[in-house]
Amino acid sequence: MNWKFVHLVQTNPPAGDYALWKNKLFSTGVPKLDFETVSLYSLIVYAKDNQGATASQTILIQIADVNEPPIFTGSLAQKNQDHGTVVTATRLDIERARFARVQSFSIKACDRDQRCAAVAVTAHIRGINDNSPFCDQYLIRNESYKMLTAFYKVGRVTAIDEDYPPNCVTYKITKGDIQVIQRFWIHPFSGMIELTTQPDYESVKQYNLTVEAVDCDKFHPRTAMTTVTVDIEEENDEAPVCTPSLHKAVIFDNIAAGTNVNGFKLNCHDRDSQDYEMRFEIVSGNENHHFGFDPTRGSDTPKLIVKNPFHFESGAELQRQYHLVVHIIDDNLKHGKPTKPRTGTTIIDIYVKRANMPPPPTTSSEVKSYSI
Repeated sequence: MNWKFVHLVQTNPPAGDYALWKNKLFSTGVPKLDFETVSLYSLIVYAKDNQGATASQTILIQIADVNEPPIFTGSLAQKNQDHGTVVTATRLDIERARFARVQSFSIKACDRDQRCAAVAVTAHIRGINDNSPFCDQYLIRNESYKMLTAFYKVGRVTAIDEDYPPNCVTYKITKGDIQVIQRFWIHPFSGMIELTTQPDYESVKQYNLTVEAVDCDKFHPRTAMTTVTVDIEEENDEAPVCTPSLHKAVIFDNIAAGTNVNGFKLNCHDRDSQDYEMRFEIVSGNENHHFGFDPTRGSDTPKLIVKNPFHFESGAELQRQYHLVVHIIDDNLKHGKPTKPRTGTTIIDIYVKRANMPPPPTTSSEVKSYSI
């Protein structure tokens, strides 16, 4: 009698396909038997002949634990102590430290039996706005031979920003332009500081401007602050001023030479010169040099005097109205020569009256003869 046996194998839990051959049980190996996953399997082997008779046998299979190499799973950046966490040993600053934007390296993991596994890692470093702009402090002194006027370029502020886009910075003056009329303006992109009007040494001798530099990040901008110190050097940029600027007087023609005209004297002041550095000059209206100042230089309160007497009786002079234009010049220096003297002006009008009016002329018809 011929027997034909059919063998069926069922496992619990399911563990892939098994087969019997020559009374030996084989596993296909898919999936892999893993002690950490399932340590015990229950197999039922069925035998069936060609007549339909069956028999079964239960087999328990105990999986032995062996030391397997480590396996990398999950994200390398995940903070899981079972898998490991990758951290940086230093700050990854691609701008300052000149790190490459793509970093390639490998990670090797070994157990106690030195069974190891390795994985290749490629890290793409994305630049962020993590560096604030940087700029130095500045001390600017104007050269005394240069006239500081509006649009004069005082100096340039330069800020360095290493983040992308590089050196994309805007500038503005936040403090230090302390006067009511602001004298400084900074170009928002070039950082060039210019004058909007002429500074005055006598009012402010030094400006400490606070300049703010802001990078181009629209959402999280970073700023830097610097101080620009501008020293204004003394310059002869103001003319002397005298009071009164316009004066009128009436005198008689018999006034003696050397006499102060009605006690009149100028009262002059120069904000950027000494009182003794002024001199006085009548530049027009002084016909026949009748008038002058005493002293003509080295004083801020000179007296107006009559230098030459009047001669109306002889008929040599007829003019009675004098319109004197007086210049006050600040070039009377004790040492050196003035480079840019300034001149002030005042006006003095003088009318000369006759002290003794001559009798009017007579004609022959008005002469009468009387006999006694």
